[in-house]
Amino acid sequence: MNRWSLVFVSLLLISVCQAEGEHAPLKENKWPKGDYCILKGSNACPPEFEERSLVRLSVQQVFTTEEKRRDGEQAIQLGSFGASKLTSDLYDNLYSLELATCCRV
Repeated sequence: MNRWSLVFVSLLLISVCQAEGEHAPLKENKWPKGDYCILKGSNACPPEFEERSLVRLSVQQVFTTEEKRRDGEQAIQLGSFGASKLTSDLYDNLYSLELATCCRV
């Protein structure tokens, strides 16, 4: 899986988790067969998965964290999800999205 595929899958997983509102635990910790990566939680990777290097995407800041979208929601919301996080570096004027993954190969 190349880096951009991993970023797309990870962002898709974030969207699905946010849409559901909470995590549904897997019964008996059974993961589907195959080679794939998941977002790392705040603890260690699940059995049969290994921690992979961090994927970092940095972009120039265009919006501040105080700016609102058309619907009134914040344009940028800093925070973390498991071991992944979105941070702001004011010195370099960057937002950095760091995705920590666990891969099954």
